[in-house]
Formats: sequence, C-alpha cells, structure tokens
Amino acid sequence: MSGLLHPANPNPKPNWVYQVQAYYIQGSLSLLNVAQQIVLNATLVAALLVSAHEYRQGSFDIGKFVAVTVYINQLFAPLNFLGTIYGAVVGSYVDLENLSNILAETPEILDKSDASALKRPQEGM
Repeated sequence: MSGLLHPANPNPKPNWVYQVQAYYIQGSLSLLNVAQQIVLNATLVAALLVSAHEYRQGSFDIGKFVAVTVYINQLFAPLNFLGTIYGAVVGSYVDLENLSNILAETPEILDKSDASALKRPQEGM
C-alpha cells in the first residue's frame, strides 16, 4: 500500500479500493483456471479410459490412443486464453469504474469567471 500517505494523494481510499478489487480479480481468475483444469483433466481421463478400453478390445491401435490425447489437448487449448481475456476485461471494467469516479468528483480549484484561454505554443518551440 505504498503511496497512501503521500501529500499528493490526500484521499487514500481510491488506492485501497483499487487494490482490494485487484485481489478479487486475481482470486476469480484463479478460480476460473482451477475450474478449467478440473474440466480438462476429467475429460482427458474419461477419453483415455474409453481409449484404453477400445485398445484392449483390439479396435484401437496405439496411434489412435495417442491421437485421442492430442485431440483432447488441442480441443481445450483455446481455453487457456480465456483466463487472460477474462482478467483483461474485468481489469478494464474496474479501471473504467475508477475513471468514472474520478470524473464525477468536483474540482477543488476553479477558474475565475474572467480567466483568459491559454495560447497554444507553436510547433518547433
């Protein structure tokens, strides 16, 4: 929780809220990964049991047995990216919510009613 008591940040609550939300995101991502691995391993075990039974019956040779393993692994390969996409989407949502909260705050320092607009410097200066 570095920077919470920094003079430039007199209100440490947004940092604390952001860190708690980051822990929730990491926890939900870990739960998603565990669930994916359970489904993958259960499917792989079931497919290999059926393949082993077919091999013992003589209708499968060792090449088909290996092909089932490769097929199951290739079938679940896109799920590995799902966790990454999920983390990015949820993290972006949290960032968007924090940005909305910042934009909703009223500024402490306002321009004077007779303030003139700043001139933009010319390029090359």
